[in-house]
Amino acid sequence: MTLGNLLASKRKLANMTQQQVGDALNVSPQAVSKWENDLAQPDLISLKRLAELYGVPVAQLIDAADEEKPEAPAPEPAPEPAPAPQPTVTYVEVPQKPVLAVCEDCNKPLYEGKDIVRGTRLHGKTHIPYVICTKCDQKRKKKHAEIEMAEAKKDKKRAIGWGIAFAVIVGVGLGVFTPVHFWAILLAFCTFCLTCCVFIDESFVGDMWQNMISWSFHAPGVIFELDLDGIAWLIAVKILFWIIGALFAVAAFLFGTAVGFLFAPFAVIYDFVQNAKTIKDCQTKIAEADAFISKNK
Repeated sequence: MTLGNLLASKRKLANMTQQQVGDALNVSPQAVSKWENDLAQPDLISLKRLAELYGVPVAQLIDAADEEKPEAPAPEPAPEPAPAPQPTVTYVEVPQKPVLAVCEDCNKPLYEGKDIVRGTRLHGKTHIPYVICTKCDQKRKKKHAEIEMAEAKKDKKRAIGWGIAFAVIVGVGLGVFTPVHFWAILLAFCTFCLTCCVFIDESFVGDMWQNMISWSFHAPGVIFELDLDGIAWLIAVKILFWIIGALFAVAAFLFGTAVGFLFAPFAVIYDFVQNAKTIKDCQTKIAEADAFISKNK
């Protein structure tokens, strides 16, 4: 059996076409056809790869190639020009770099340390480590910046909207009952500033006001006798404590609002400046992430 017949039989046993063999060896199907028809012989590297592909010992193919004897050319009256040399394919073994990690977002294998980003994310009360590529890290940063920018714009819009609404209510209400409209305008302006500080929440004024109005009165325990008079006394004391608590809550609200009115006109400027800075920083992060992603497509 010639080498070509052996290669053809092994290919058919492997249930492969000449095209598939050519693709596996990075040669044309015409080259595979020439091998199987004994018009040409594969080189040693191709023989080794054919043996691996068909699952046969490489010695079997080498022996079959050595047994073939080229036929002596028939004498010709005039020598024909030598045929043009057939192009040969040279395979170069490229060492494969070890995979250092796999990106959790895109499942891309990472071979270089500079392409790996490690971090931890909070799941409940547990910090879970993660590994992603630099491109996916930029995508995450872009998403977080977009969310933060949307929240900042939403806070600004709510602060201005509710601030104007409360200022109009206070200004109109006080303007009706107050002969001096200056105080109505001043309190309406302070109401607008305090409302903006609460909704934007970039300075301490919003937190301070919310903490003050949350002060509450805790009633002490009451000892009573389990009879009609004792129960009546308990109800009366509970009503008294509720009234005291309500008055204390109103006083805390008024005190906190008064303190807020003092600081809000100065803090509201800082709040709007910080809000604008947050939006600008987010826009810068989004632009940098887009540039990095476009560069590493």
